[in-house]
Amino acid sequence: MPTRLYLRYKNDTHKIEVEESLGVEVFRMQVYSATEVPPEEQLIVGMGTGPLHDDADLHSLGLTDGTFVMLNRKEKAPPAAPAPAASQQKGTAASIERMQQSLTSGCLTAQRYEDPGLQAKALALVPLDVIKDRASASADPLPGRDEELKQLMNWFKHSFFTWMNNPPCNACGEKGTKNAGTAPPTAQERKGDAGGVEVYTCPSCGATTRFPRYNNPETLLETRTGRCGEWANAFTLFCRALKFEARWVHDWTDHVWTEVWSEARSLWLHCDSCENAIDKPLIYEAGWQKKLSYVISFSWEEVVDVTRRYTRTWPEVESRRNECSESWLEMAIAQINQAREGMLPATRVQQLHQRAEQEKAHLFSGQERQLTAEEQVGRESGSVAWRQQRGEIGDAQGTCAVPAASTKSSQAWQVTADAAFWQLQYSAVRDAYFVESGDNASTSCSGKLPTNVPAPTCRGWQSGVAAHANVRRKEEEDWNMVYLARTDDKAKSSLQWTVEWSYGSALHDACHRKLRSATALLCHSLHNPEAQVTWSMSSNGSNWHQIAVAPGAQQPLQLNITDAGAQQLHLRAELQGGNWQATQLFRQSREQLYCCELDLRLSFEFAVPKAPPPLTLEQALRSLLSNPVEQQSSAFALIRTLAGNIAKEPTEPKYRSVRLTNDKIARGLVRPRGALQAMMACGWELDADKLVLPTTADHQQMQRLVSLLPAAAVAPAAATASFDAATVSSASGGYPAASASSPLTAQQQLQARVKVLFQQLVKEKGMAPNEAAAQALQMAQNEAKQSH
Repeated sequence: MPTRLYLRYKNDTHKIEVEESLGVEVFRMQVYSATEVPPEEQLIVGMGTGPLHDDADLHSLGLTDGTFVMLNRKEKAPPAAPAPAASQQKGTAASIERMQQSLTSGCLTAQRYEDPGLQAKALALVPLDVIKDRASASADPLPGRDEELKQLMNWFKHSFFTWMNNPPCNACGEKGTKNAGTAPPTAQERKGDAGGVEVYTCPSCGATTRFPRYNNPETLLETRTGRCGEWANAFTLFCRALKFEARWVHDWTDHVWTEVWSEARSLWLHCDSCENAIDKPLIYEAGWQKKLSYVISFSWEEVVDVTRRYTRTWPEVESRRNECSESWLEMAIAQINQAREGMLPATRVQQLHQRAEQEKAHLFSGQERQLTAEEQVGRESGSVAWRQQRGEIGDAQGTCAVPAASTKSSQAWQVTADAAFWQLQYSAVRDAYFVESGDNASTSCSGKLPTNVPAPTCRGWQSGVAAHANVRRKEEEDWNMVYLARTDDKAKSSLQWTVEWSYGSALHDACHRKLRSATALLCHSLHNPEAQVTWSMSSNGSNWHQIAVAPGAQQPLQLNITDAGAQQLHLRAELQGGNWQATQLFRQSREQLYCCELDLRLSFEFAVPKAPPPLTLEQALRSLLSNPVEQQSSAFALIRTLAGNIAKEPTEPKYRSVRLTNDKIARGLVRPRGALQAMMACGWELDADKLVLPTTADHQQMQRLVSLLPAAAVAPAAATASFDAATVSSASGGYPAASASSPLTAQQQLQARVKVLFQQLVKEKGMAPNEAAAQALQMAQNEAKQSH
């Protein structure tokens, strides 16, 4: 039965059915048929050790379906390089052969990631929307696509791949199986390119369980488990599937990882999916205390010796590089890259050369790199015993979040003067605050962000608190959770949030604002009988009242603020008891990108404490036009509605009385400057919290007010500029006003009024000009008679 191989040549992959019994000569003719490369020029690698020889026995090569092999075209041998001086000669024939095999193997490994079908299969497993949402929600995002890469690694480590210390028993499920040695792979296991198989025995039932060390990334998409070899193999495939330029990196001291090209930084980023580490290249030497020798990266386009990136002690590392001479390794890599370049477009080759020069300069400056605290920790992946056996546990047993120092700041949230509604939300996952304010006086606390998440008002939990002591933000990598907690077991911690708003004449003398209600969603969890979280509130920062909040409660609470003149709200959380993890605020899964377990909503009402000073209609209109466009629009709409209702049913009492504490009425008549005086100029009167039009008042004045309003709101500067000493511009539908220095005659007022009405009848009613002119004159004359 033929074996299906995939032959990669230049940018193409060819499927070839190999009949092993027919020998190498027939196989070379098949390759010739697919690629037009004559047999004598074929250099085929990936079928056994080194290049394929004409006298090879295909049966003995252990070929399996799906094996990838590589074809290069033989070039004329370059001039022999001068033999290195005796003092520079390193390595034996066997060690040089091992190095050659490692280079070839690395090339084949990297080549597999370029299979379009395999990339598509990997891409289908990636939750792209989740990764992009997490990237956009990051509290401290990396530049460009680097943040997307970071979130891909988070997903890969915590949701997709698992670490294998020892497999559970296949027979009884016992987790404590014991290593009993190795065994050769079965035919089925060879299909996944299992290089070896670890065998484990069960101490409970005596059954044996096999753990094949698969090298085929397609198989790893199904098994989703392994150690560093499997992790780097699968993660590099995912990087290529998401169109990152990626390299598979082999460390000769028994570790592998990935490098990814950062467009934003124009450099190759170290990426270790086992450790969830990005751009921490010195972690192996400084943290794990590895004695590095060779670190070589492989992509389908190039091979690069990147050892210098991972050390600050190059002379020591160089003394351990004894497999071959430096000149031999440089020449071997150059020959591989030269063959690769023959398969690439000239523009790409030029780009790679430019990058290579840049990278070379970067690598040779490695000793200048500053060592970070995050690079001085031991290995975290794998059991403690396994890490100790490998000598990679380092001096540190682990890391924890850096605690925030105790501080008291002046950070207080300020509510804008015109807001009837104000909301503060904090997302622990995003580590960001979101503030919204406006006219909607909703008291609902859903703890949800909108699907189209706005930009955060500020990032970092510290940025939104007035004071905090002994608090840190903790991300649990194993449980995939985020929360705020105490810095240590003994410390008592606290956080305080403060909101301030103006009371009284927030907008103008005739409008006073006061707090109507305060609603809050305050979430915490307890994980020890002695643990305690106490919530309290204050309207002045001195007198505190405890709030009853049950652990795990997801229901908002109505905060009882008894001070009618309050201008502040202080919320405080105090954590104590048990160990530091026993008390947690806002605990969330990192999947909960749209949840906020701190959600505070304030609503305000606007009232008229006393009658404002009276104004003439033109004065009130001038004042009304000085408001922002939004307030003008609210006032115009409400005045037109009230006038229309009265015109339809002049004697209906409900149309002649409005309650000023109603949100819609307050938005249209109380908050805009001049609106209330305009109504009073038309005969309306204040009666406690109501505005009433007496039955004796002439409602025609309301119709006159409506006729003077602009068709649409105008910018305050433009509106006030249109008023001069004589008249309000007719273009804005204004009302003629007398000037102390040059009073308008009755005839001038009539002419100005006719012009205004004429434009309204033509533009709004669609009348013909002749008909509109006659009716405008009649209306203006009637108004003049009524005013006298």
